[in-house]
Amino acid sequence: MDYAFLVRRPKDQWWDRLADASVIFTDGLEVAVKGAGDGCEVMICGVPSKRRDAVGTAIRYTLLLELGIADSSLAAPLVRCALGDASRADLGAGLDELFDAETVDRILSAQTAGDEVLLDRAGEAVAEIVNRAAAAESNTARGGVPGSPWAGSAEDETSVDAFLGYVAEVAHGGKGLAFTSHAVQSLDRARQVAQQFGPDLVLLVADAPFEGIKPLGKAEGSADIEKPAPISRVGILGLALCGLIVLLLIIWWVRRA
Repeated sequence: MDYAFLVRRPKDQWWDRLADASVIFTDGLEVAVKGAGDGCEVMICGVPSKRRDAVGTAIRYTLLLELGIADSSLAAPLVRCALGDASRADLGAGLDELFDAETVDRILSAQTAGDEVLLDRAGEAVAEIVNRAAAAESNTARGGVPGSPWAGSAEDETSVDAFLGYVAEVAHGGKGLAFTSHAVQSLDRARQVAQQFGPDLVLLVADAPFEGIKPLGKAEGSADIEKPAPISRVGILGLALCGLIVLLLIIWWVRRA
């Protein structure tokens, strides 16, 4: 697998710790959100490009966005956009347009990060695509979010909505970790993950061997934290693009057969 960073290199590739623990597969679709009380970082991998490399293998994007509290309303609709097949393809098409082959070759050959203008354009493009995807969603308010840690089935809409609610909490000043997983295959394994990464954790498990939302129990030695009230899906429409200041990193992945 070959890859390089476009635009900027991250200070901390925190999602590698999830991959190293074999709880996510970064060569396919996964989403991870990490909150530290002052905003969040959203990592999305497996965004498809329509292009292929010289030998015909598939190219995938990985995005990392840093969102401050002012931009926290973008986090949940961004994650929902990544989870939908059509909206994720739309996101990939937008990135293809912004990062055409000539632009990518120029950045990679120079071995330097992209300029600030490209960074701003990338942030605006992502926000526009997410806004368009959000406009197609129902404006129904989301229900309550169970206390973490818990695991939910990615095939269950109630679990997905609760996952998005937790993402909104984390983005809006909460502390915690939320991620999808194609690697966790049992509740026992999910409980081990909660023990390893702490109680402020939510998993959305693909092809889950269970239905709905399952509490994972409190990890030993953990302490409760106060979380803000969940943000309703009402108000997702019409995100303010002009105030969006994000750090967007794009990893150019080439999946080797």
